[in-house]
Amino acid sequence: MDDQLGPLLQSHSQISKTLRSRQKYFRRNVYKHVNTNFDSCSLSFIDQDTLSGNQPKSEKLDKIIRNDYMQNFINSSSRPQNFIRDTSVIDRFEEYPKLRQLSQLKDSQSEQFATPPMYLNADLFNFKLSSLQSQFDVILIDPPLPEYAPRSGGLYWTWDDIANLKIEEIAAVPSFIFLWIGNEEGLERGREILAKWKYRRCEDIVWIKTNKTWKGKNETGEDHVLIPNKEHCLMGIKGTVRRSTDGHFIHCNVDTDVIIAEEPMFGSLQKPEELYYIIERFCLGRRRLELFGEDHNVRPGWVTIGQSITSSNFNVEKYKSFFADGSGTLVPSTP
Repeated sequence: MDDQLGPLLQSHSQISKTLRSRQKYFRRNVYKHVNTNFDSCSLSFIDQDTLSGNQPKSEKLDKIIRNDYMQNFINSSSRPQNFIRDTSVIDRFEEYPKLRQLSQLKDSQSEQFATPPMYLNADLFNFKLSSLQSQFDVILIDPPLPEYAPRSGGLYWTWDDIANLKIEEIAAVPSFIFLWIGNEEGLERGREILAKWKYRRCEDIVWIKTNKTWKGKNETGEDHVLIPNKEHCLMGIKGTVRRSTDGHFIHCNVDTDVIIAEEPMFGSLQKPEELYYIIERFCLGRRRLELFGEDHNVRPGWVTIGQSITSSNFNVEKYKSFFADGSGTLVPSTP
């Protein structure tokens, strides 16, 4: 009896060791990422050791189950970035109480000390910026770029036209500029224009476009070999600003340089509202100007100028009075 039981116990021990080894391998190498919406998402099965190049011959059946968002994009035109979580400004910091409190405090301060919205209907091609009789801490420019022509009815400004804007006449020192440059020629020309206006490029904010509410098109266009899903906004600085000594003017590292937001339907050139939050949290200057704005861009704390604006309320003396009542040109820090 003992002679028969001994080999069985030894065999059972070997089997247990093998099972424990397999369990450890499974926990270490196999991860499951399963989308609950199986109807709209394809699955791919990838061997992780195949990816790393060191697959054991005896472990060929262990697989990773992953959502294949790229194949889903090909099938449905639903972009992979649609599935990134917590991209909204409203709920982004729900799981990070300190960051949520910081962003809420900064938004509250900015709102409390914002000047009333002012706007002006003007053709910037002929308008003299010097007539504003003001210097601005922040200038945001969203020009009708050549690449926007198919969506804007064929109307656009050339890069030379944009460069001829007399930004130096209205830029305070120090100040910041934010220039939307699209995703084509502007990647080079935008930097040249910032240098012409005496700004140094310091950041490149990227807008990654989602299409959760409409079906996109799998088209590259004539000037692309990959499907374009992004645009760039260059940030420039004029003068000297140091984070160690100029905390009264800038607050660094509050936001990131990536915006993930919905792309408007074909024909609209509207940019993400999140850029305003990034600007207002970063720079404490209260004098803010937006060029090429539309009615939807009118916002407290800003002067908005554009040919598409349907009315005007800008008055030089009234605007200057907002900073002459002792409140100054900076948003004060919280106690």
